[in-house]
Amino acid sequence: MIPEDPRKILVIRLSSIGDILLTSPLLRSLRRRFPQAQIDFCLKERYADLVKGHPYLRRRMILAAPYGWSELCRMRRLIRAEKYDLIVDVHRNLRSLFLRDRRARIASYAKHYWKRWLLVHAGVNRYQEVVPVYRRYLAGLAPWGVQPDGQGLEFFLFEEDKAVARSRLAEFGLDPSVRRIGFAVGAGHATKQWPAEQFIALAGLFGESLAGRTAPRIFLYGDDRDRTVAGRIATAIGSAAIDLSGALNLRETAAMIAAMDLMVTNDSGLMHLAVALGIKTVSIFGCTTRELGFFPDAPFSRVVENTGLACRPCTAMGRRRCPKGHFRCMTEVTPEQVAAAAMPLLTG
Repeated sequence: MIPEDPRKILVIRLSSIGDILLTSPLLRSLRRRFPQAQIDFCLKERYADLVKGHPYLRRRMILAAPYGWSELCRMRRLIRAEKYDLIVDVHRNLRSLFLRDRRARIASYAKHYWKRWLLVHAGVNRYQEVVPVYRRYLAGLAPWGVQPDGQGLEFFLFEEDKAVARSRLAEFGLDPSVRRIGFAVGAGHATKQWPAEQFIALAGLFGESLAGRTAPRIFLYGDDRDRTVAGRIATAIGSAAIDLSGALNLRETAAMIAAMDLMVTNDSGLMHLAVALGIKTVSIFGCTTRELGFFPDAPFSRVVENTGLACRPCTAMGRRRCPKGHFRCMTEVTPEQVAAAAMPLLTG
């Protein structure tokens, strides 16, 4: 029996970039199923721009930094005052559990803790099928008749965002025929980062593969934490590199990525952003595997990984260092493999 249609819906996903972008099919499907409902989104201030002006949402419920106890209590009071009919908690941590209003119907999703634990810690694979996380988010709404539409992730850019990107590109004086290739060099954890030397070698391979055409420009993306590695890569590449690490906010980053012909990324929030923008993407995965649900699921995306390692996955989210000490999951993914995956996308 399908529950009564809700009039007021709250979606809770407090962080981070990729996880919030993975809610976009859920928001679209909710709006299609309940076209008259008020849909709000609760998230941390740091990520609020990801849903700024979102056409399916009425309001952002923004949890202010530093996200302490008093702020959680303030947000809980706001949520209770709204009297939501349905709360969709796709974060499922202690904070989101605290924020829930028990008077509302609650929808959530399966994190598959035991399957994940067995795969990571015992090497036992109990996943009968690989289900992307965004589809797991939607599965919790099946009792309300909300179904996936197969359209994947999306991100909404506005004219002011595009204007910023056009202005920056004009500053670089690029000929429209020049291929623009983005490298998203950072990740949330060290074991998800392809070594800088590999990115440098990949840039050289792109130059060789596109010989006879105007040399491609390499745009480097990342936040403040990535400036050192991005600067090192940019210095080695030389005049073909444009280092934007730490120089853009989230929406400016999205607008610039939307202007790329191809993105090469680690397993990161910017990978999901590129996919949501419909940009051809090659992603390098190391310590995690497809079963965990975060591989990009789009026809214009490719994944390169070292499939011959029994120690993968060694974690569900990433680590500070390789527990085996060899880091083969990343160091043995070669620039040649990544270039071979990228060139058909770039020239097709």
